[in-house]
Amino acid sequence: RAGACRAMAFEVFDDVAFYWFLFSVMVMVIVPMSYSFLSTLQLRPPADWTRQLDSCKEKNERIERERRKDLMSKLFGWRGVGFICSWTLLIALAMRLTVMQNEEMYTFNPYRILAIEEGAEPGEIKKAYRKMSLKFHPDKNQDDDPEKNSCLCPAKEAADLFIKIAKAYETLTDDATRDNYEKYGNPDGYHGTSVTIGLPSWLTDKDNELAILVAYFVALIVIIPTVVGLWWRNSSKFLEDGVMQNTAYRFYRQISE
Repeated sequence: RAGACRAMAFEVFDDVAFYWFLFSVMVMVIVPMSYSFLSTLQLRPPADWTRQLDSCKEKNERIERERRKDLMSKLFGWRGVGFICSWTLLIALAMRLTVMQNEEMYTFNPYRILAIEEGAEPGEIKKAYRKMSLKFHPDKNQDDDPEKNSCLCPAKEAADLFIKIAKAYETLTDDATRDNYEKYGNPDGYHGTSVTIGLPSWLTDKDNELAILVAYFVALIVIIPTVVGLWWRNSSKFLEDGVMQNTAYRFYRQISE
């Protein structure tokens, strides 16, 4: 069990750090793209003194219809749909971070895991360990339905917490590991700079292996070749100076004739 706990200390995926990183990247990408997109929209009709003239009423109505039609085509075009979807994802991620605002990036704190005060006496540590280990013991938490478990949490979460509880108890009851924790913040002693991996923990979940492999397959075999093919198909229609090949060919034929 101690070996499993030690392995755990080196294989920690930090969901909170990952979502903050993803949020920062999305903001840096979405904000300038949104500014570029919104700058192309003409939400208000341009100032025109002829609008007040009855003789120009028909012309102004036609211009207004064309402006609205152009606005709707931009809003429901690929850039408009991308604008709406990207901001929807950003808002959803911000709400997710709001829910997680009280969660901290992973740090091993045996006192917090056992829900006791810093510098607790051995008796308090032992009492807390017995209470927590009974509550989160895998034998009492074997169902994925939280309501059927003694800890009111899924079986996988209970198993992870049970390992942390055992590690916390070992750290505080062994003189060497407790001394290491007090000095270095790590029960295994000094190991240089301690970092966590800013990736979601579900990437290593065995239940998600097939879905992740399918996603990689679709991205590498389907999406990327399709995007490159569409880009090449569109770019091959133009010459180096940006003129369409068909237009240049027709212009050349007219000159030749």
